Amino acid sequence: MHWTTIERELRVFDDTKVQLTSRVQIPEIDLKGIHEGGLRRKQIIEEIQHASETWEFFEIVNHGISEDVMNNQLKLKGSTTRETDIMISYSEHQTRLKFTLLELLSETLGLKPNHLIEMECGVGHSLIGYYHPACPEPDQTKGANEHTDPDFFTILLQDQIGGLQVHYQNQWVDIPPKTGALVVNLGDFFQLISNDKFKISKHRVLTNLVGPRISVSCFVSTHLQPFNRVYGPIKELLSDDNPALYRETLVRDYVADYVLKELGSPALSYVRL
Repeated sequence: MHWTTIERELRVFDDTKVQLTSRVQIPEIDLKGIHEGGLRRKQIIEEIQHASETWEFFEIVNHGISEDVMNNQLKLKGSTTRETDIMISYSEHQTRLKFTLLELLSETLGLKPNHLIEMECGVGHSLIGYYHPACPEPDQTKGANEHTDPDFFTILLQDQIGGLQVHYQNQWVDIPPKTGALVVNLGDFFQLISNDKFKISKHRVLTNLVGPRISVSCFVSTHLQPFNRVYGPIKELLSDDNPALYRETLVRDYVADYVLKELGSPALSYVRL
């Protein structure tokens, strides 16, 4: 890549550093009482539906994972027996949470609570840690480029450094860290199976003078197993007035196409009818 191209990209990147934190914040959803059913569960489902239709990003609190468990996960530095136990514990908590979210997301689509689980949307997940060192010249460094996630949804644990932004109404909006909260964002496969009922938003990470920035993403996907699973728009959501917008695809074929794309390219063009 020529230096002129790099400089041009940096200028464009700098021009987009518009932050709306004083005016706009992503929805926060309190999951307290979610298993009680009744009106409380209905309220939470309505909040998730609104957040998914408008932002495709939302924060959750009272999600069942203690601050101690989250902080211990962020502090991991090696692979000792103790640290392995911490990681396994955090993964087990994420397993319970992802199935709760799958039930809630099923209901936001007007389906039975176990519909997405029976589709094997939650059969696998992967935990990936990210380490972003402090950057002496953040205005000259792009950080993590804008992108979407090739999964059903992602559950993000971030430290207190910040830097995450979501693209909302043609501008970039900060998602500042909040103690005890987790960030949930819908992925490519959820837009696919919902037939565009929920459209995903791009996100990115800015560099910081302070750091390092540490985060852990739980990607709820079937990239590891079953790799031969076929997904397409959920048939119960289709009708003459709402025909399929995507063709069915093998997970492995979609992932192969995603890997070959430039970061930030339209994610679902490969399967759009």
